Amino acid sequence: MTRPTLPPRFPATPEQINAQVRAFYARVRQDAVLGPVFANHVTDWSAHEEKIASFWRNAILFERSYDGNP
Repeated sequence: MTRPTLPPRFPATPEQINAQVRAFYARVRQDAVLGPVFANHVTDWSAHEEKIASFWRNAILFERSYDGNP
């Protein structure tokens, strides 16, 4: 049995979601308060950003590509 294809929760492309996640974390890394907090927990920013982008693509676009715990 296949799952029905659901429309996105709101209009966005995977590329837009990826770009937004990258922009968010670029600002986080520069933030005097949030930067050190995230730096203590994130060792591979590219992998982290991809995991979080996958989470949001799943939540918004129903990609079903996310597996994990953000």
